[in-house]
Amino acid sequence: MKLLIKTPVAIIIMLAAIAAASVFGGAWSLSRERSDIIAAFDDKEDPDSPQYEVDYIAHNINMLISFCDSPDIVSQSYVDAAGEALEALKAAEGADAKMDALWQATQAAYALYNAIDLESLGTVEQSFIEPLANDIGEAMARIYTGEYSDRVDEFNDALGIFPARLMSELFGVEPIRLFEGHDE
Repeated sequence: MKLLIKTPVAIIIMLAAIAAASVFGGAWSLSRERSDIIAAFDDKEDPDSPQYEVDYIAHNINMLISFCDSPDIVSQSYVDAAGEALEALKAAEGADAKMDALWQATQAAYALYNAIDLESLGTVEQSFIEPLANDIGEAMARIYTGEYSDRVDEFNDALGIFPARLMSELFGVEPIRLFEGHDE
């Protein structure tokens, strides 16, 4: 008879332990997945990573600045603005800061490019300068539509579904900010 009285208590304890392990394990798994996705942003060796594209864009902006660093091509204020935005991009740490700095740098680069009187340039100069702006836009598009964005979408979607939603709210696992353009 004593065994029958103790058995339900043992079963309840065992079920509680299983539930607690599931919740804590699930929260740990969500947190780990979030960390892995964010770490993938900064992988400079992976050509599919946003950081690889950020470096490529920074290189193109630097070439654009170098080309335009002459008062007879464009106003120095455009060159200075692009240079400051490029330095801010290089100094940015973390995916969110890099996203904001990249947006500012690309906008400054486009302003610089648009300020150039392409008609006053020779054919060789035009054939050098025009692809730079196109390459920046294409690299931005690869960031928006690449594997990183897909993983962020999947993660954020998963956070909206039970039980992940409950675990994320209980343990403070935040959605990841999607890399996308700004409205200005």
